[in-house]
Amino acid sequence: MQELHSKVFTGDTLKEYIADSGVAALKKRDSLESVGDYLRGREKRVLGLCGLHRTGRTTLLYQAIDLLGAYDDTLLLIGSTEDPAEEIRQLFTQSACHYFFVDDMDKISDFVQNCGFLADELTQSGKKVVVSGGDGDELILLKEGALLDKLHLIRTSYVSFREYQRFYGASLEEYFGYQSELSREKIQKIADKYSDPGGDRSEMSVFLGKTGKILKAMDVLAEIPENGRSYHTTFTQPGLIETPYPTDEEGGEQQMQTERLKDVLVTDLLKDMTVSGANVIAKYRSDGGEVFDIVLINKRNRRCVAIQVAGTDQKEENQARNLTDKTVCRELQEYFGGRLVGRYVFYYGSGGRAFKVQYVNCTEFLSRGAVFWNMMEKLEGG
Repeated sequence: MQELHSKVFTGDTLKEYIADSGVAALKKRDSLESVGDYLRGREKRVLGLCGLHRTGRTTLLYQAIDLLGAYDDTLLLIGSTEDPAEEIRQLFTQSACHYFFVDDMDKISDFVQNCGFLADELTQSGKKVVVSGGDGDELILLKEGALLDKLHLIRTSYVSFREYQRFYGASLEEYFGYQSELSREKIQKIADKYSDPGGDRSEMSVFLGKTGKILKAMDVLAEIPENGRSYHTTFTQPGLIETPYPTDEEGGEQQMQTERLKDVLVTDLLKDMTVSGANVIAKYRSDGGEVFDIVLINKRNRRCVAIQVAGTDQKEENQARNLTDKTVCRELQEYFGGRLVGRYVFYYGSGGRAFKVQYVNCTEFLSRGAVFWNMMEKLEGG
C-alpha cells in the first residue's frame, strides 16, 4: 500500500490530537448521546454525521472519540483529495482497530461510489465506523446509493431552542436570529448542484425537486402538515425562516413575528421524537375557514389539544375566538375523530387563564418547562 496523503491518527498520536483540539472543554450536543449509543451497541450499519457546514459535525465526531477513550483501538482518518477509496480500504481492512472515524470523507477520491467496504468488510464483522464531511448532501446520496440501508444518519443541522439556550443562555428573540450567511451559501450551493440546467435559481428553488428532497433528509427543511392532506414547507433553522408578509403595512411586523413563531413551534414539536412518535401534529382549517395554528392528536386515544399562536405579550379576546367557538371545535373533533381536551394560546407573556382558555409562555414551552409536560399528560389522559 502506498503512503497516504490523508492524516491518520491512532493510539497516543490520536489521544494527543484530540486533547489539542480542545473538544473536551466544549459543551456537548444532544446528539452525542446517540453517537455513544451507536459505539456501545450492536448496530451493524455505518453511522453518518450529516448536516450543513459549521453545524458541529467535526466537533461531535471528536467528542465521540474523547467519550469513547479507546485510543489504542481507534483510528481517525482526515481525508485528502489525493487518496483513492481503495487505498483507504486497504488501510482499514488491515488495521486491528475496532473503531474507525472518517472526517472530510468527501475529499477522498471516488469515495461516494466506492465506500461499500465500510459496511461489507467492517461493520458487518462487528466493527464501528463513523463518517462525516462535505456539504451534507454526499451522505444523503450514500444512503440512496453505495450504502443504501447500511447507513444510519444523525443529523446536525437542526438546533432546538432548549439546546441553543443551553449552549448560549440565549433568549427566544436571539434564537430567532440564529443563522449564518455561510449556511445560506451552502444551501444555495446544494440548490445549484441539483437544479435543472437553465432552471430556477431563485431562493425558492431550495424547496423544489431533488434539492428539496435532500434538504428535508438533512433536516434543513421541515414539512408542516395542514389538515393531514397538504404541507407547508419551512426552514428548520429559525434565522433562515422568511415570511411573505410585508413590514411596511399596518401590523406587518407583528404578523411576520407570529408566522415565524408558528414555524418554530411546530418544527420543535415535529423534531421531538417524544412528541411526534406518539402524536399527530398538524395545522387545521375548518370548513368555514377558521384556523387552529397547531393541533396535537394522541395516536392511541385520539385525545387532542388545539393551539393558537400570537406574536405578542398581550392577552386579547380575539386570540381565543376560535378556541371557544363550539361549532369550530366540534368540526375539529369530528375531522380528527378525537376529543378536545385542551385549548391554548401560545404567546410571549406570562402564563395563566383568560377568556376561558389557557395562555402559555412560548419560552417556557420550548424550554420543556412544566407547562409542556402538563400538556403531554393531558394528551395521555392523565
